This record gives sequence, C-alpha cells and structure tokens, in this order.
Amino acid sequence: MNSLKETEPHNDLYIVCPFCRLEYFLRTKFGDNIFIITVPAVVLNSHHVEDWALNEFLKREKITDIYLVSDTSCNFIEEAINGDKEFGLNCEIRLRELCNNLSIDLERLDLLCDKKELLAKSIALAQIQFLKAEFTFKDETTKINIHGMITDKNSGYKIIN
Repeated sequence: MNSLKETEPHNDLYIVCPFCRLEYFLRTKFGDNIFIITVPAVVLNSHHVEDWALNEFLKREKITDIYLVSDTSCNFIEEAINGDKEFGLNCEIRLRELCNNLSIDLERLDLLCDKKELLAKSIALAQIQFLKAEFTFKDETTKINIHGMITDKNSGYKIIN
C-alpha cells in the first residue's frame, strides 16, 4: 500500500481496534503527538454518554482530524470472512452484515488478503458515514475532518474518504 496523503500529527485522533496493536505503528509513522482511542474492530456504537465525553474531548484537545483505522490483520475481519465463531460483540454482528452486503464482491476475489482489504475499506467507509451523521459533528463551530485509513503493518497505509 502506498500513502495517498500525508497526515499532520497535530490535533489528530486515531480510532483503532485494541486487538490490532496499531499504536506503535501509528506513532512510528505520525509521531508521538497523536491521540488514540480504541474500539473493537473500529465499529462505533451510539451511546449518548459516550457521545458527550467524545464531544468534550474533541473540543478540549482541538481535534481537527479523525482517522478511523481499519487494519487488514484484524482478527474480527478474518473471522467475519471465514464465518468463524462469534463472541457476541456488536462489531462482529456489524462485520457479518457488511460481509453479506459484499458477498458478490468478496466471492470474486481469490486471495484472502484482498478480501480483508475490501472489508477493512467497507468498515472505514461505513464508520465515516456514521460519524458524519452523529450530532457531535454537525456543530458548525467544530470543523473536524473525518478520514478512513486502511493499514497493513507490512506494507504501510492508505487514506480513504
């Protein structure tokens, strides 16, 4: 993967899956002056208390850009593609719904790595839409750019919108 756009490590928030262990990778690429929060498989839920806390954090830290980082090595992605056993997490349900919606496209791909990249991209795009629809980001005084990022620790990252 090649970088499509360089990011500035100032006032950026990266949302990552805690099980993908991307913190070191991101800090190596973008410096130590970034914010990272974790959400399983980067599938966000809407809870009003969490929305308020996130909104306060965004304002306090003057966040200008949010990156939803979906890693191709995420176990949740591979388990969804393979139809492996679920543990009952909301992200697993959402990933299987995405797999069902992408079933024709996934079947056309031969390599598992290509399937994982397609699902990772779909997750990021769906979460971008989710965040843009949330009231937290509709405030005209809060100018926050929301991006998707697909990572592969071996070959890099690319930004999607």
